[in-house]
Amino acid sequence: MNSSPARHPSDPRLGPKATAGMIVFFLAWVAVVGGFYLWRGTHGNKADLGTRLQDTSDPKTMQDATIELAARMKQHDAEAQRWYPTLLKMAESPSTEFRGIAAWIMANDTSRQEFHDSLLKLAKDTAPSVRANAAVSLDKFKDPVGHQTIIDMLQAQNASSDQVWEALRALRVIGTTEDLFHIARFENVSDRRVRDAAKEAAQEIRGR
Repeated sequence: MNSSPARHPSDPRLGPKATAGMIVFFLAWVAVVGGFYLWRGTHGNKADLGTRLQDTSDPKTMQDATIELAARMKQHDAEAQRWYPTLLKMAESPSTEFRGIAAWIMANDTSRQEFHDSLLKLAKDTAPSVRANAAVSLDKFKDPVGHQTIIDMLQAQNASSDQVWEALRALRVIGTTEDLFHIARFENVSDRRVRDAAKEAAQEIRGR
């Protein structure tokens, strides 16, 4: 067997053993450093979830935080419960957006009486979007007030197109075949957005 020629001391290339050693060192370094940054990122996300949840300057960040918190609540994650007081404060915020988000997220933990009580208040909110979100969440709590809130929104005299649209959007989620009668009134109105919402709600209910 031919042996490899001896390398001159001035040859800058690494030999097989040195190369293997460098590869092992590099992989170990990547694992340690990468693991550290992954740990920091994960714990950092948990630590500032409440802050991101209320970051109106960055809608994408706010949306991601909302989805993250909702997912953790469904999994009964103890970390999520740290932010329950934040949710309750958001439900009383002057911001319609905050109240609407709080009303939507609370449905992910129907074991909490404080959420139920808060949703009952939000179901009487001045903003149609908040009332609709609260109504859908109350339905998840098996509270008939949620469904009745939506019917009242549809039947209210001089209801704005926004209110009707929000109610129809909610019925698409919690409506029953008995609601088709109420929905039919809006399937041929001049407002295209309302008309489309009515047809989509009816189609969704019939398809269940």
